[in-house]
Amino acid sequence: MLGKRPSLYVVEDEPVLYENLVLQFRLKGFDVKGGGIGADDVYDKMRNDKERVDVILADLDIMCADTVKYSYYIKALQPDVKFVFFTVHEKLEKRVRRAVEDLKAVVVKRPFEIEDMIEVVRRVAESSSPVIEDVIKGGDEDGEKGNSV
Repeated sequence: MLGKRPSLYVVEDEPVLYENLVLQFRLKGFDVKGGGIGADDVYDKMRNDKERVDVILADLDIMCADTVKYSYYIKALQPDVKFVFFTVHEKLEKRVRRAVEDLKAVVVKRPFEIEDMIEVVRRVAESSSPVIEDVIKGGDEDGEKGNSV
């Protein structure tokens, strides 16, 4: 990936958080192709536009579309895509944990520091073989550490 800007789609249903993530990643040199409210939106874009990305950054807590199910569909379209999920939950449901293992995804616990998330996504994008990481905790609950999301 030397010389290439890491590319990604962002999946987030909260408009303010979505815009903040897109802005922060673009400011740090990522090629953010866009995203959607649900993983189904990203799947449709990838299927119709044949757009390829390095990473899908997705909220696991979206109610409008099944992020887990559509992540498998996305992986079938582009087998080399990598996933970084984020969630407010301390423990993952069994089917979600299974998807994390199947997809070799990284899971980040919210709230997180935006700088920490950018570093995680950069490492995943640049990795030739992503490893499963445990849920990591970002900023303090009150956001005292910095720019928590």
